[in-house]
Amino acid sequence: MLLLALKRLLKLSLLLLSVCCTLFLVSCNQNSAKPINEDLGSKNERKKSKITFWNGFTGPDGQTMWEIIKNFEADYPEYEVEMEIIPWGTYFDKLMVSLGSGKPPDVFILHENELVNYVLQDAIRPLDDLINGPKGLSVSDCLPSIWNRLRVKTINDQKEPQTYGIPLDCHNHAVYYNKDCFRQLDIPLPERLDRNNFFHLAQQLTLDQDKDGRPDQWGFVFGGSVRSHLYTLTEQFGGNFLDRENGICQIDQPPSQKALQLLYDAINKDGYMPNPIHDGSNLWQGFLQGRIAMYTDGIWMMNGMKKLANFDWGILPYPQFGDKKAVWGSSHILCLPRLSDTIDLEAAWLFIKYLSTNGVEWSDGGQLPARYSQLTSPKFTQKEHYPVFASQIPDLIFGPNDPNIIEIETRMEPCLLAAMSGQQSMEKMVQEIKVSVESILRRSRK
Repeated sequence: MLLLALKRLLKLSLLLLSVCCTLFLVSCNQNSAKPINEDLGSKNERKKSKITFWNGFTGPDGQTMWEIIKNFEADYPEYEVEMEIIPWGTYFDKLMVSLGSGKPPDVFILHENELVNYVLQDAIRPLDDLINGPKGLSVSDCLPSIWNRLRVKTINDQKEPQTYGIPLDCHNHAVYYNKDCFRQLDIPLPERLDRNNFFHLAQQLTLDQDKDGRPDQWGFVFGGSVRSHLYTLTEQFGGNFLDRENGICQIDQPPSQKALQLLYDAINKDGYMPNPIHDGSNLWQGFLQGRIAMYTDGIWMMNGMKKLANFDWGILPYPQFGDKKAVWGSSHILCLPRLSDTIDLEAAWLFIKYLSTNGVEWSDGGQLPARYSQLTSPKFTQKEHYPVFASQIPDLIFGPNDPNIIEIETRMEPCLLAAMSGQQSMEKMVQEIKVSVESILRRSRK
């Protein structure tokens, strides 16, 4: 009996030991389940390919770009985009340093007229192999006026130019106008502005209601940079600002002289435009306050108008003064670095194609698509005001395509502004700009 009892006790002890071991193992598994899954999750996140993207979209366009990036990451969950928005004033210095360091952003933005400088410094990668490769991109759908600006010959002077960027958008000038100003004076709303009606309308809409010799309402403003209007009007009068091939600045030639005179007279003779120095530099704010009837600026101001204007407003094409239609425009260009220790080329190219083919969504930030298929899409054509900007695409002209364009325009703008405002003689300004620009051109040709 004692032996039987001992056997039963042994079996019971073994059974209890087995149960305890089982419960211990289950408890261990339960306690370790969450960390194991978390580790796996961390590994999956680490496997995502990161795409760094630099730009200067500090306004509403930046928020629009964030939305597009969210959509990209939802469509391609294996990729993560890290966007850095840098004010344009410091953007290019920081970008150039990064390109020389070997650790630049994977994708970055340039304006089309800045491209040549980066190409000649061998800082950006040609894209023809990617464009024409198995995961390529349709060239025929892109606006040729922009695409041709992206084809550059290097200092090696290869037989054919290479493509160094993909257009993200197109942006140009037009005339924002206050319909209420017209209606208060019983002036019919114009469909266009040209030399036959422009000067009369500008004078009609300039009002000195208190008779103090200073208008309370101005008729028209050439807004933004003076140089962009100089480029536009010079082309309208049949000329070009630069003869880059021969290193000549043609600001002293008749087409540019006519352009400068028109801009000068707007302030100092005809008096329909306020002096940007004497009458306040923030003329755009004056337009929003109803003190300016017509104002030229870019499509990027559209969102500000929708949000801030408390009057009935519309868009007119840029006025035509010469025999040729012309309006200044530019484009944001998507580029890849020439040298990078970290870039995932497949991911970066996929991202560039995605942005390039989502131009309608990007237009919400105040831009035009750079592709015919997007410009003709009902989602775009049904947008209010945008089609007026789009209608001017055949008339687009660009600023000088020179590797030193930033330096050239930095020198030009204060001289132009001083002359337009009457602080410097026109003759002295013309000579100063001509000498300065041609010295820069000679230096770059050595």
